[in-house]
Amino acid sequence: MFVSTPAGGVVFYPAAGIETEAIAAVQATVRRRLLASFVRRGRLERAAARTMHAWPHDGGFSVDASVRIAANDRAGRRCRPLRP
Repeated sequence: MFVSTPAGGVVFYPAAGIETEAIAAVQATVRRRLLASFVRRGRLERAAARTMHAWPHDGGFSVDASVRIAANDRAGRRCRPLRP
């Protein structure tokens, strides 16, 4: 969980006791909604969204907070399509 600090920063508190199935359900919902949003806004073709939705390993979408990109990692912040 991320919590704002009075100084305008953010602090991360790891969650405990969350079932793997619950995390997978949230991740699937985020992926579905994000792809649908990209299609609605014309950022992604519908066929491409269907293809990405069918990719293995959740198509590169993750709500796992243990995986992160540092603020100064310019290469890591680039959005590159993943290959299935």
